[in-house]
Amino acid sequence: MPGWLLKILRFLITVLVPVVLSLTAVRAMLSPWYLEFEYRTPMFPDDYYGFTMDERLAYGRVAVEYLVNDAGIEFLGDLRFPEGQETPAPSFANMVDCTYMYNDRELEQAAVVASFVSHFERPDEPSPCSVCGSPSPKQYGQDSGTDGYS
Repeated sequence: MPGWLLKILRFLITVLVPVVLSLTAVRAMLSPWYLEFEYRTPMFPDDYYGFTMDERLAYGRVAVEYLVNDAGIEFLGDLRFPEGQETPAPSFANMVDCTYMYNDRELEQAAVVASFVSHFERPDEPSPCSVCGSPSPKQYGQDSGTDGYS
């Protein structure tokens, strides 16, 4: 076998083996037996909305089926709870936490932007930037022609 062909085959094997192994693992997790195995492990948490194990497995199988078939989103949109079964009530407790985290992040970002902008509004003050810690141009001695380290 020619040397160039061996190099190409080695390269293809090096690239394709991790891809094939990863996709095989993902496909194994998208099988009904894995769902059954995972839901029946001893430390698997109870359902937050109060579904029983059988309900969770039934709806989990539908979700896995959706992921592996070619149907559109209407496959899930056409699903209905059995007659007489009430839908779980929505929980807004998590929404309060998310809103708090979102607002906190927005305030933090606004403070960073304000600090960054104020650094460039007053270049005559030799205070370092509170965002990146870089010194202002005056500290480097750009006006005097030195590098600021002498």
